[in-house]
Amino acid sequence: MSNCTLLKLDRNAFSLLLGPLEDIMKKKVESYNAVPPPAAQAAAVADGDAAASHDGILVAPPAAHAATEAIEFGDLKAVATLGKGSFGHVQLVQHRKTGATYALKAVNKAQIVATGQQSHVLSEKRVMAQLNHPFLVRLHETYKDKDRLYFLLQVVQGGELFSVLREKTLFDEDTAR
Repeated sequence: MSNCTLLKLDRNAFSLLLGPLEDIMKKKVESYNAVPPPAAQAAAVADGDAAASHDGILVAPPAAHAATEAIEFGDLKAVATLGKGSFGHVQLVQHRKTGATYALKAVNKAQIVATGQQSHVLSEKRVMAQLNHPFLVRLHETYKDKDRLYFLLQVVQGGELFSVLREKTLFDEDTAR
């Protein structure tokens, strides 16, 4: 018989290293759920919004993502809470001037530092600012205050795929497609 060493990572250690598993799954699912209206997709292609394409992901120059008018943090009003996690929460917000709705992700700076996630958060911001694809949530603006970092994102409604998957356990091939 061979000797086997069993290593254990308890829930607390896992959460400190990677965050709660549910948050990890939700984040992964969010990246699959974002689909802008077909008219917006067509307009982006017609306007030459993308500078280059890499494996089907349109990489836009920073200016292509910039709104025609900057969205000021003070012009946003909270409407409802969309979700909560160990690092912060996501709220549905509405722009007071235009009525447009967004998801405002607030991330606790102290939690980011405590778990050594600074470079990951900066990478997330950098990558999201450059990508333009119908299957990825669009980043509109970022903000910060003394305690938090904020990501103003395209809002994607309709519930969480993660919740459906948890209930079903497994999707058949047609459902997965």
